[in-house]
Amino acid sequence: MLNASEEALGYMKELLNQEANTGSAIRVAVMGNSGLGLVVDDPQENDVIFNKEQFSIIVDRNLIEFCKTITIGFKTGDSTSCSSSGYIIETENAL
Repeated sequence: MLNASEEALGYMKELLNQEANTGSAIRVAVMGNSGLGLVVDDPQENDVIFNKEQFSIIVDRNLIEFCKTITIGFKTGDSTSCSSSGYIIETENAL
Protein backbone atom coordinates (compact mmCIF):
# COMPACT_ATOMS: atom_id res chain seq x y z
CA MET A 1 0.00 0.00 0.00
CA LEU A 2 1.13 3.55 -0.68
CA ASN A 3 -0.05 6.65 1.16
CA ALA A 4 0.89 10.25 0.36
CA SER A 5 -0.04 13.51 2.03
CA GLU A 6 -1.80 16.19 0.00
CA GLU A 7 1.23 18.45 0.38
CA ALA A 8 3.60 15.74 -0.92
CA LEU A 9 1.26 15.04 -3.87
CA GLY A 10 1.27 18.75 -4.74
CA TYR A 11 5.07 18.93 -4.82
CA MET A 12 5.30 15.69 -6.85
CA LYS A 13 2.83 17.11 -9.38
CA GLU A 14 4.95 20.27 -9.69
CA LEU A 15 8.05 18.13 -10.24
CA LEU A 16 6.38 16.20 -13.06
CA ASN A 17 5.09 19.40 -14.67
CA GLN A 18 8.72 20.55 -14.97
CA GLU A 19 9.63 17.40 -16.93
CA ALA A 20 9.32 17.30 -20.72
CA ASN A 21 8.27 13.62 -20.84
CA THR A 22 4.51 13.60 -20.24
CA GLY A 23 4.47 9.79 -19.87
CA SER A 24 6.67 9.94 -16.79
CA ALA A 25 5.71 9.02 -13.26
CA ILE A 26 7.23 9.44 -9.82
CA ARG A 27 9.21 6.36 -8.75
CA VAL A 28 9.86 5.43 -5.13
CA ALA A 29 13.33 3.90 -5.30
CA VAL A 30 16.15 2.69 -3.08
CA MET A 31 18.79 5.43 -3.05
CA GLY A 32 22.06 3.75 -2.03
CA ASN A 33 22.58 3.65 1.73
CA SER A 34 20.31 6.62 2.37
CA GLY A 35 16.98 4.77 2.19
CA LEU A 36 14.17 5.60 -0.20
CA GLY A 37 13.90 8.57 -2.50
CA LEU A 38 11.82 9.86 -5.40
CA VAL A 39 12.86 10.08 -9.05
CA VAL A 40 11.03 10.81 -12.29
CA ASP A 41 10.90 7.61 -14.34
CA ASP A 42 8.77 5.56 -16.69
CA PRO A 43 6.87 2.47 -15.48
CA GLN A 44 8.55 -0.89 -16.01
CA GLU A 45 7.10 -4.38 -16.28
CA ASN A 46 7.64 -5.31 -12.61
CA ASP A 47 6.15 -2.08 -11.18
CA VAL A 48 3.05 -1.55 -9.13
CA ILE A 49 1.31 1.62 -10.28
CA PHE A 50 -0.59 3.84 -7.84
CA ASN A 51 -2.74 6.42 -9.63
CA LYS A 52 -2.89 9.67 -7.68
CA GLU A 53 -4.76 12.74 -8.90
CA GLN A 54 -3.39 13.39 -12.42
CA PHE A 55 -0.20 11.30 -12.25
CA SER A 56 1.13 7.94 -11.13
CA ILE A 57 3.53 6.85 -8.42
CA ILE A 58 5.39 3.67 -9.29
CA VAL A 59 7.17 1.18 -7.04
CA ASP A 60 9.00 -2.00 -7.95
CA ARG A 61 6.82 -4.96 -6.96
CA ASN A 62 9.57 -6.53 -4.81
CA LEU A 63 10.13 -3.28 -2.92
CA ILE A 64 6.45 -2.75 -2.09
CA GLU A 65 6.10 -6.39 -1.02
CA PHE A 66 9.07 -5.99 1.33
CA CYS A 67 8.07 -2.58 2.73
CA LYS A 68 4.35 -3.48 3.06
CA THR A 69 3.25 0.16 3.41
CA ILE A 70 5.08 3.24 2.12
CA THR A 71 4.01 6.66 3.39
CA ILE A 72 5.23 9.85 1.70
CA GLY A 73 5.01 13.20 3.44
CA PHE A 74 6.58 16.59 2.89
CA LYS A 75 8.36 18.75 5.46
CA THR A 76 8.50 22.49 4.88
CA GLY A 77 11.66 24.05 6.25
CA ASP A 78 11.75 27.08 8.46
CA SER A 79 13.31 30.04 6.67
CA THR A 80 14.66 31.38 9.99
CA SER A 81 16.68 28.26 10.79
CA CYS A 82 18.87 25.67 9.07
CA SER A 83 16.08 23.13 8.59
CA SER A 84 15.38 22.28 4.97
CA SER A 85 12.31 21.23 3.02
CA GLY A 86 11.93 17.79 1.53
CA TYR A 87 10.07 14.51 1.25
CA ILE A 88 9.80 12.18 4.21
CA ILE A 89 9.39 8.55 3.22
CA GLU A 90 8.52 6.00 5.87
CA THR A 91 7.93 2.27 5.54
CA GLU A 92 6.15 -0.34 7.63
CA ASN A 93 9.21 -2.62 7.38
CA ALA A 94 12.52 -0.78 7.69
CA LEU A 95 15.04 -1.25 4.89
